Amino acid sequence: MRVVFQAVLWAVLLPTLALAQVRDTTLIAGGGPSSDVGERIAVSRFGDVAVSGTFKRTATFGGVSITSADAPGLESDAFVVLYGADGAARWARRMGTGIFNDFGTGVAISDPMLTGAPAQVYVSGYFTGIATFDGGANPTVTLTTRSSFDAFLAAYSIDGDLLWVEQAGGVDEDTGRDVTVDAGGNVYWVGSFTGTSTWGQGADAETRTSAGSSDGFVARYAPDGTLDWVLAVGGPEGDAMYGVSMLADDPVGVFPLVASGTFRSVSFFGTIPLQSRGASDVVVLSMDPAAGTVAWAQQIGGNGNDYTRSVAVYPGQQIAVAGSFENTILVGSDVLTSAGFSDAFVAGLTEDGVVTAGRRAGGAGFDFAWGVATFPPGPYPVRPDLGGAFGATVVGFVDGDVTFGTTAVTARAVDGFVASFDLASGGSPSPSAVSLIGSPGGDRAYGAAYAIGPFSSFPLYVTGSMSGTATFGSASATSAGGTDVFVGSVYECFTPSCLPSAAEPGTGTAVLALAVAPNPVRASGAVTVTLAAPSDATVTVVDVRGRTVARLYRGTLAAGATRLDLPTLAPGAYWIRAATSEGVATQPLAVVR
Repeated sequence: MRVVFQAVLWAVLLPTLALAQVRDTTLIAGGGPSSDVGERIAVSRFGDVAVSGTFKRTATFGGVSITSADAPGLESDAFVVLYGADGAARWARRMGTGIFNDFGTGVAISDPMLTGAPAQVYVSGYFTGIATFDGGANPTVTLTTRSSFDAFLAAYSIDGDLLWVEQAGGVDEDTGRDVTVDAGGNVYWVGSFTGTSTWGQGADAETRTSAGSSDGFVARYAPDGTLDWVLAVGGPEGDAMYGVSMLADDPVGVFPLVASGTFRSVSFFGTIPLQSRGASDVVVLSMDPAAGTVAWAQQIGGNGNDYTRSVAVYPGQQIAVAGSFENTILVGSDVLTSAGFSDAFVAGLTEDGVVTAGRRAGGAGFDFAWGVATFPPGPYPVRPDLGGAFGATVVGFVDGDVTFGTTAVTARAVDGFVASFDLASGGSPSPSAVSLIGSPGGDRAYGAAYAIGPFSSFPLYVTGSMSGTATFGSASATSAGGTDVFVGSVYECFTPSCLPSAAEPGTGTAVLALAVAPNPVRASGAVTVTLAAPSDATVTVVDVRGRTVARLYRGTLAAGATRLDLPTLAPGAYWIRAATSEGVATQPLAVVR
């Protein structure tokens, strides 16, 4: 009998903060009678949410079901599911073999407003044997591993139709991990390989041989799946790359690619050698996205086993990297000490690779930070609850009694967590907010992503696995099997535009309204500012780094609607910001080629 499970939970993940109002928070869970895990999550400009992970037997996401090629056995397949902005599952696709375990490990969505092409969903993972990739309305694709695990990178249309699949690997184990996409639709992929492996096809194929038991790789593919370049990094022992990130909506297109991984012994990152301080250390790379060369490599590590699983770039080109460490770890000038077997950590870096701060969370057990998301671009690249500082939200899992800085929490067993940290030098070691996702069983948070939205709204999306009856804030749900995939979201408000002061008392009618049309814009467009009463106003165009690139108006605006013409802007993502005595309003603006 098929067990179908879907629960929509309204919970408060993050507590109300000073000058902040928490909006609707939801959790959608899906899966089947066996073990299902959400590994990574990505969010489009239009509110589409893509989740990749692993499932067994049959899993149901809303009204959409997929069945493993191994059903009714217990081997896993990779999956990707796309939810619409309304939280309803639009489609799900499976990838895998019938007799071996296969894994989905990364997901990304391209932005049609920036690329000028329809949105695409990219899925990363690895497989063994003969794997089939559901094609949707297009033909199914079958791949055969060259030996053990091979890495895969698949591209789907926003409607769930398979566009292309790329395979990477050789005679040994090879894995695909994280994936991201830039404003031109180029795809960046990281993972690990052993021995001699090949990326690309035909005349574009490139071969690399690992220096040790395994090396990490960073590769770039064109929007059509053609390999542009691949870089191998590592040394004589086991090395791997796990995270990759860039400012996908950067209107300039000159910021670097950032990747993170783990290395042992003496390893080379481009021409830069590093020696691990302990059994394994974390490395963060800044790379030229066009050439695939390494500009700098920053090491974070101590005397134990130190790992990373993700990296994210903050508007202003600051960087956050998350992972776990043992014993003691040096993070810039911060010395972190584990309270148990391993603790979670998150570190901040500048665009030049200088480490600004390190934060830890953990207790006597095994604690990990798995995913990290930096706050989305907006008129100001800051978080008011963090004192206007650089910060990031980290997700992972903790065991038993743990502390986040000086904030103590108790997990029921292994619980997932969501925590927002200040990563500025000299900032607080404790999070501004922390929440657990858990049950008496085992629950974990693996992936997090912020949606691109107005600065007044911070939509955070989280995925992972939940078991039994789990609570998330004030809500609860029961899984359909061993573990279910969950997708949670929370909306926060930090500016006057969405607080009570921005509305007529007792009416709920906005006294300040801002509209942009057309949007996206190619050549000419206009901004309309509507006021209930005359007010001094400043209307500006702001880029994703928070810089004012144009002033549309400064002075007194009359009551009613005022039209302001937009100047000529380079293609990219911007924000229109209207600041008046009645409040502040923002609207995103996309300028396309």
